[in-house]
Amino acid sequence: MNRKYYPFIIVAVFSFILSCIYCPFFDLYFDDKEIFKYTGFLIRRGEVPYRDFFDHKPPLIYFLNYLGALSGSWGFWLIDSLLVLYTSLRFLQLNIQYKIIFPFALPVLFNLVLRNSHISNGIGMTREYTAILLLLFFCTLFSNKKYRFYIVGLLAALVFFMQQDQLIILAPFTIYILIAGNISFVKKLSQMTAGFLCVLLPLLFYFTYNNSLYHFWEDAFLFNVKWYTAPDTKPGLLTEILALKNILYTLKFDTLFFTTALIVLIAFIKGSKTKWLLIAAALTVPLSFISEFLSGKLAIGDAFCNYYLLALAATLPIAIFVAFAFTKRKIFKNKIQQAIIISLLLFNPIISIAEHVANYHRYPQDYINSSAEIKYLDNDPPADYQLYVFNNSNYIYAYNKYKIKAPSKWIYHYFWTWYQNWDRDTQVIHSIVQELQQHRTRYIISFHKENDFKNEETLNIWENFLAASYTQIKPLHLWKLNE
Repeated sequence: MNRKYYPFIIVAVFSFILSCIYCPFFDLYFDDKEIFKYTGFLIRRGEVPYRDFFDHKPPLIYFLNYLGALSGSWGFWLIDSLLVLYTSLRFLQLNIQYKIIFPFALPVLFNLVLRNSHISNGIGMTREYTAILLLLFFCTLFSNKKYRFYIVGLLAALVFFMQQDQLIILAPFTIYILIAGNISFVKKLSQMTAGFLCVLLPLLFYFTYNNSLYHFWEDAFLFNVKWYTAPDTKPGLLTEILALKNILYTLKFDTLFFTTALIVLIAFIKGSKTKWLLIAAALTVPLSFISEFLSGKLAIGDAFCNYYLLALAATLPIAIFVAFAFTKRKIFKNKIQQAIIISLLLFNPIISIAEHVANYHRYPQDYINSSAEIKYLDNDPPADYQLYVFNNSNYIYAYNKYKIKAPSKWIYHYFWTWYQNWDRDTQVIHSIVQELQQHRTRYIISFHKENDFKNEETLNIWENFLAASYTQIKPLHLWKLNE
C-alpha cells in the first residue's frame, strides 16, 4: 500500500474507534442530552421550539435531535461519527498540505479531546458540534475555493445558532481574514454576510410561520443575556481563572495546555511567517473559556459544566498547527523533536480515554432507568400529559422512555435555585399548576425539597399545590393524583 495513505488510515481508525466508545450501547447518560432528545421528539410530534417547550439553547440542537428522532439512536450516532470523521480528514489534508512532519497527530489530538468523557459527556452536546464547526471554519480559511467566504459565513452562522457564545471564539480569525489578503474588505464581508443569511433567513421564516419568532428571540437570546450570563453573585475574573486552572489539572489537560502555550511562544520568538495569524490562533485558546467568563458557572459550582472546555478540542490543535506550519526557522522540522512534542501532547489524552474504557463498568448509565420512580411507573406507564418532572432534569428520561408529551412547556426548572428574582411575579409556577390541573396529570416526579429555592413564595405555591391534590408515594420522589 502507498505510504501516503497511512495518515488517512491512522486518523480514520482513531476517529472510528473513539466514536464507537459512545455508540448507543455505551453512550454516557447526561440530562442535557435527554432534554435535547426530548425536543427532537416534540418537533416530530408537531411542536415548535420555544412556543411549545422552553429551553434557552439556540435552535439547531433541537433540529439535529429531530433528525435523531427520525433516524433512531444508531442513525444519530452515525451522523455524529461521520461529521467528526469528515472534519478530522479535512484537518489532516491541511496538515499534509503544509508538510507537518507527523500530519496525523493534530487530527488525532482533536478526536482525543473531543471524545474525552469528562468534558464531552458522550456525544450530542452543543459544544461538541461548535468545536467541529470551529475546526471546519479554520480549514476553510486555507481553501482556494471561490466560495470560501460564503462557507465561512455559513459556518459562523451554524456556530451561532448552535451555541451563541462560541461565536466569540471566531472573532480573531474573522478579523484576520477580513484584513489579510488581496480581496477587498467589502467583498469578503458581503460574501460572509450572504453565507450567514443562508442559515438565518430559513430560521426566521420557520419561526415566523409557526408564530414563535417572539418566543425564539425571548428565550434563545434575551434570556441568556438577562439571566444565564448575569448570576446573582458573579465571581471575579481571578476566581474564574483559578477554577479553570484547577479543572485543567484535574482533567490532566495541564500538560497539553502549557505545552501548547510553550510551542506558540517559541514560534512567536523564533519568528512566524504569519505573525498575525499566530496571534489570532493564540487568542482563540483563552477565548475557549468564554462560557465560563460570561456565566461563572464553574467558579460558582452550582452546575456541572466541564463541557465548557470542549472548544479546546479545536483551538489547541489549531494553535499548534499555525506554530508548526509557519515558523521561519526549522525548529519544528526535526523528527525527533517533533516525536517528543507529539508524545507530550497525546500522552495524557490517550491515558484519559484508556481510563474511561477501563472504568466504564463502574459507573452504570442506567441509574435513572433503574430508579424506584421509573420502576413504579413501568407498572402503569403514563400517557401524554400524565407525567410531569419537576426540578430534576435527569428524569426527563421518562418522557423519552414512554414517548409522551409533558403537560407544561416548562421542562427546565433550575432557575428557581440559581436566581433570586427568577419568576418573581410567580407567573411561571402558576402556569405550571394551571396546566397540571387542566390535564389532570396523574403523576409528578418532584425534587423541590432537594434543591433550595431562592424564592420561598414559589416553593410554598408548589408545596401547597401538591398537598391539596396529590399524595406522595413514599419514600419515592413521586406524587400521585388523588382520585
